[in-house]
Amino acid sequence: MVQAPTEFSLGWAYIPPILVDALIGFICAFVIVTLLNRSGRSRHFVNPPLAFVAFWVLSTSLIGIFLLPP
Repeated sequence: MVQAPTEFSLGWAYIPPILVDALIGFICAFVIVTLLNRSGRSRHFVNPPLAFVAFWVLSTSLIGIFLLPP
């Protein structure tokens, strides 16, 4: 059984895995929203900033479940 990391050590600071998940999720959401804006698909959203937050939460959740579980 693989032991999941409880905290990441960055010199003198300890970083929780959910912070790393959220940072990677933010980057993924930013890429998704940028691609939607360039292709013109973002016009279908009533509130694009809220769609960005939704993509951020979705990608953070998926990364947290499959790549970096806490």
